[in-house]
Amino acid sequence: MDVKKELTKEYLYERVDHYIENEILPKLTEFVNIPSLSRNFDTEFFTNGLCEQTNKLYLDWFKHMDLKGVSHAEIYEEKGKTPLLFCIIEASDPSITSNILLYGHNDKQPHLFNDWSEGLHPFKTVRKGDKMYGRGISDDGYAF
Repeated sequence: MDVKKELTKEYLYERVDHYIENEILPKLTEFVNIPSLSRNFDTEFFTNGLCEQTNKLYLDWFKHMDLKGVSHAEIYEEKGKTPLLFCIIEASDPSITSNILLYGHNDKQPHLFNDWSEGLHPFKTVRKGDKMYGRGISDDGYAF
């Protein structure tokens, strides 16, 4: 493969667009379809399994990415606490010894069914042009 051709702006845009359409947006759609709520708004948070579904969705996707340098990927659960998905990716350059912490959450705020515009729903993804609608897409829920 011609390296110069591979690194053109057009080629990179194509690759990014392909990845967004075929990996990111389908996973965001799956995420939206899980009606999980923050424990502050869900009286059955610890028993309904919705937070576990979102954690498993993200953990499975993380493993599917097959990233180089992954040394750890696990869901931690402690009774009475919000479950945590924790992943470690080692730096590709061994001279780098500092760490970076990235944080996001995958629980959602209340669905507020009556506040959505006609044709939209909190846990049914709708795409209109280059916009995507559904609960959790536009806050840290998409962080992963």
